[in-house]
Amino acid sequence: MVETSAERAGASNLTKYKLGYPRRDMTDKAAALRQQILDLTRQFHAEAFPLKTFAPGTTVPVSGKVIDGNDIAAVVDSALDGWFTTGRWAKDFEKKLAKFFGLRSASLVNSGSSAS
Repeated sequence: MVETSAERAGASNLTKYKLGYPRRDMTDKAAALRQQILDLTRQFHAEAFPLKTFAPGTTVPVSGKVIDGNDIAAVVDSALDGWFTTGRWAKDFEKKLAKFFGLRSASLVNSGSSAS
């Protein structure tokens, strides 16, 4: 869940940023700029990829993907951390995946070969 501007306004010198883990190393200005970038990313998606109603005969992407502005913002958010591989998103997913399956832990890998 994304923290609102009002919630962020109550933060002190270092802001807790919520699009994954709390960010304790970010100044208020950096958090405000980051939020502005993410808001603009969502606006860009809405403008560049407006919702379309499906009509028979319409071309459907091969992948069948459905990506919204929040998905694009999550990718940008990860890039703003300087992480292009695992990082805070992967750790959060590992914890949630383990909990979902009732396991002590879970580990993400890049392929089935790496998992064995």
